[in-house]
Amino acid sequence: MVDTANNRVQQFSSDLNHQWTYSTLDSARGICYDGVASIYVADTGNNRVVQLDSATGAFVAAFTGGLSSPCDVAATEDTIYVADTGNGHVMKSTYEDDEWSEFAEWPDAQTSFSAPTRLALASSGYLYIVESGVDGGRVRKFSTAGTEVQNELWQTDPVGNAGGIAVRQECV
Repeated sequence: MVDTANNRVQQFSSDLNHQWTYSTLDSARGICYDGVASIYVADTGNNRVVQLDSATGAFVAAFTGGLSSPCDVAATEDTIYVADTGNGHVMKSTYEDDEWSEFAEWPDAQTSFSAPTRLALASSGYLYIVESGVDGGRVRKFSTAGTEVQNELWQTDPVGNAGGIAVRQECV
C-alpha cells in the first residue's frame, strides 16, 4: 500500500497483519508487483522508481534515468514501465540497467503523451495509459512493443484526474 501523505509503503498479509514498512520516499504515488519477487514504487518527489524485495521490504535498487515526477509504474517479469509525468513520456527499462527509453512508437515527431499519470498492464500484453493533460483526460491502449492499438478509449466520458486504472482481463 502506498501511503503518500506519510511518505511510505506498507505491506499487509491477506489477514491484514502488518508485515513491513519502507519509509524513505517523497510523495510516492504508483506501486506494482512484478509477479516474481519485487515491488516497484513511483517515488514522485525524488524523481525515481524504487525496487523493494516483496518478502522483506528491503531496498534493492533505485532507477532514475532522468525521470521527472513519475506518477505510476507497471512491470512484467523483465520490463518496467513508468508514467514519467513531468517529462510527458512513458518510459521503459529492463531490470538489468538504469537505461530508460521512450516507450511508444510515434508516426511523427509531433505526437507524444500529455501528462501521463496512470498505467495498467493487462496479461494480454496491452498497456493502458491515462493522460490527464488533454481535454479532461483520456485513456490510450498500446501493445507492450509500443504500438498504439486504440486512441482515446472512453472519449465520450472524460476521465479527469484519474486516481488509478484497473483492467478486467476478459475485457482486454
